[in-house]
Amino acid sequence: MTDPHLPTVVEVLDKLAVLGGSAQIAIHLQEQQCVGETGASLSCPVARYIRRETGESVQVGGVVYLRPGVVGAEVVGFLPDPIRDFIEDFDGGRYPDLVDGTDDV
Repeated sequence: MTDPHLPTVVEVLDKLAVLGGSAQIAIHLQEQQCVGETGASLSCPVARYIRRETGESVQVGGVVYLRPGVVGAEVVGFLPDPIRDFIEDFDGGRYPDLVDGTDDV
């Protein structure tokens, strides 16, 4: 049975991917004030953006894991290349303005 939440996540991923490359995704996430933690697949800017847009908690890395809260309902999908590139760049320190600065509070 197809998970009813997957198209929503796919739509959000497609929305980010069509922006272009890593830099364009970073600009969009910054405009949306969507920051996150480096090396944290559940709380990077992309995961937080998807959660904000869909209400679904996802883990991002080489693939997206959609966990709608039902045991055994995990759906796996591949990330588009531009989003993979952004995550790699973000984790590598390329976008420090997108790093969650909560420890500054």
